[in-house]
Amino acid sequence: MARALRSPLMSVFLLLALFWPLPGRATPIGASIALTNVLLDYQPVASDLSAQAAAIGGLPALPLLHNGIYKDTAAGDFAVTVNLPPLDQPHLWRISDDITINGRHAFGGQDIVGPISINEAIDEALGRLSPFVQGVVKAIANQLLTQPQHNGLGLLDWSYNRNPANDLTGTFAIGSTLDLPKLLIGESLIPGKFTFSLSASAFAIDVPEPVALLIFAPAVLLLLALRRRNAHHIANTL
Repeated sequence: MARALRSPLMSVFLLLALFWPLPGRATPIGASIALTNVLLDYQPVASDLSAQAAAIGGLPALPLLHNGIYKDTAAGDFAVTVNLPPLDQPHLWRISDDITINGRHAFGGQDIVGPISINEAIDEALGRLSPFVQGVVKAIANQLLTQPQHNGLGLLDWSYNRNPANDLTGTFAIGSTLDLPKLLIGESLIPGKFTFSLSASAFAIDVPEPVALLIFAPAVLLLLALRRRNAHHIANTL
């Protein structure tokens, strides 16, 4: 009988181990971004596309500055979460990404890196680029954070509206007169429209030793109980 119960009981206690409530568990450390309900329009020959960041929270729609001349445009919703540690504090990070196209998973996965600090991660990423490209990346990042409507001479324009009720969410649009797929993958795609969603995150996964023991406490207790039961059963049969 003990053997018959062991397997289902182990499953139950292992589930308890996974979902065991941790006292005082804080908001996860890390950052994430999600782009949802994104409509991508690609017309490399016609080059006559337009797009706008949709109205939200009483704010009017914000059109791209060179509407009517783009080869590719994308417009949708964004949401960001940020809860970062000190920039020089090392952590193990779980980095995840996922892309769906027309509602179907296209690609994505998870990696664990570290221990590494945010400063080290930025230096590592920028260190792989030439000094010129590093300057371009930093300039675009600064403009993206400070200019909700940007004129990139049509090469890369964007507009976004931040939700007044939560400025880490909102709507956005981007457009370019360049054939971006050809630049990125070396060939043009079939012209048309499709929807996609993208999510990316990096969260610290370091777990202090006492908390790690607490997580596995139910499974450990079960193993001890089963061992004691087996010992008692053997003693009774002798």
